[in-house]
Amino acid sequence: MAHTATGTFNVLYLGIESGPLASVGVPLIHGVEAAANAINASGGIRGHKIKLTIVDTQGNPATAVQLAQQYFTKGAKWNVAATDLNAISQALSPVFATQKVLAFGDVAATTQTVTSVPNEFFTGPPQTVIEGGVVQIAKKRGYRSVGLIAIDSASGHTNVATAEQDYSKLGIKTSVVYVPAGTVDSTPQLQQLMANKPQALELVGAGIAPLVIPARAKLGLNVPTICDDGCGGSADWSSFAPDQLHSVVVSTLPEYVFNNPATKTPAFKTFLKYINRLEHTHPTGIETPLSTYLMLFAAQAAANTCKCVSGPGMVKALATVKNSNALPDWVGPTNMYSSRDHSLGWSIKSYITVPAGAQHNGFWVKL
Repeated sequence: MAHTATGTFNVLYLGIESGPLASVGVPLIHGVEAAANAINASGGIRGHKIKLTIVDTQGNPATAVQLAQQYFTKGAKWNVAATDLNAISQALSPVFATQKVLAFGDVAATTQTVTSVPNEFFTGPPQTVIEGGVVQIAKKRGYRSVGLIAIDSASGHTNVATAEQDYSKLGIKTSVVYVPAGTVDSTPQLQQLMANKPQALELVGAGIAPLVIPARAKLGLNVPTICDDGCGGSADWSSFAPDQLHSVVVSTLPEYVFNNPATKTPAFKTFLKYINRLEHTHPTGIETPLSTYLMLFAAQAAANTCKCVSGPGMVKALATVKNSNALPDWVGPTNMYSSRDHSLGWSIKSYITVPAGAQHNGFWVKL
């Protein structure tokens, strides 16, 4: 049914257009832009065309908070506020919680709960699912000890803590090192980790792959290495030499594998149509923009459920959208949200491994 409406549907997106994380941030921005273009081409959200305002946080959590506070006090009426990477998302959640908006983040940390941020929903797999996926892979491979390496940041520590708990439940021993942000050569940290003689390594979280993989090759290490979903979706894999990726695999979901049936649906073809207009190649993979693309389609589902575009109304409604059966344009998991869980229903059991390396049009190639 067509809806006639006046005014715009205002979306504030706090993303990363510049700085060291721009290689990941820009594809995430493309995802939300592609969704806005696709939805506007079909008439908007309940007849309101989406007006997208993108603000550059430069990947700095403090800057993100300052900018969010400025934009929330400018007098504009925001229907949706959204952001991207873990560190930025965790910093912004307390700000979002004070606003009458429907808020979105990418990956939920264990601290981002329905209680702490009742108006925020997440479209990427929660960290508990990401790490659970790697841990079940490690169990299947029979590893008894795993070395964890992550960037020394709030999100890095949170992610590692989640992984340690999951490994401990299965009796798998872990050792941990952190690489300071901005490190050029992580050889010392990797040597420290290898002194514990782990049977395998896990690269934990966004941004860690380019810091560790060259050092791993420099040391001549062949230890099996698993790059988790956050790691896999934040690296330009074409930048690594093939010999650097020996025995390196990425934990990912079937939707991101070339020729998987999930990529052949009309909804996924629409996603590819609009994202390919914004970026001709996908250096960090197709999964990076897809997570933010889902945000505005989730907002559309909320608005259609409550027959409203107010922030509080959409927040209440989205918690009742339990599955995607009535959403023809949806490209995420079938299981969606509930009043107890504001993360999409990505499944730990769905995770598979693919060889790390150059992708085919943004998709992993399973050999």
